[in-house]
Amino acid sequence: MEENDFKRLLEVSAADTQAMIKFSHAELDRRIHAVEERARTLEESVHRLQARMDRLEAMTATQ
Repeated sequence: MEENDFKRLLEVSAADTQAMIKFSHAELDRRIHAVEERARTLEESVHRLQARMDRLEAMTATQ
């Protein structure tokens, strides 16, 4: 393999590696956002359930 061929192969390999890293970061970012959204949804559900329990306990205490 000639030096120029080797340099070109190295450049192509580096570009491919950079493209894979970019894709990996984009996929990781997408997954993190999905997990954060699920966490927010769960926190809201817990808050609503806690408020409901508090109301039910208050009703039971007055009876």
